[in-house]
Amino acid sequence: MANIGVRPTVQSAATRVLEAHLFDFEGDLYASELEISFLKRLRPEKKFDGIEALRVQITHDCAEAREWFQRCGPSR
Repeated sequence: MANIGVRPTVQSAATRVLEAHLFDFEGDLYASELEISFLKRLRPEKKFDGIEALRVQITHDCAEAREWFQRCGPSR
């Protein structure tokens, strides 16, 4: 699951940034080269009323993304 945007709730970036979360992965990928594929858009980026509201939405987004992967698989 990934976000590409300016992160308006946390600290607006001057340019878009890509943040990716790999489900069920533990390890250090800093300084590694990764290829990211976008398979489904969950929602547009928006500014939330605070970090807690953002956390609640991310939890919902994770559940929706996992459900989609279970139905459709990663190679869709």
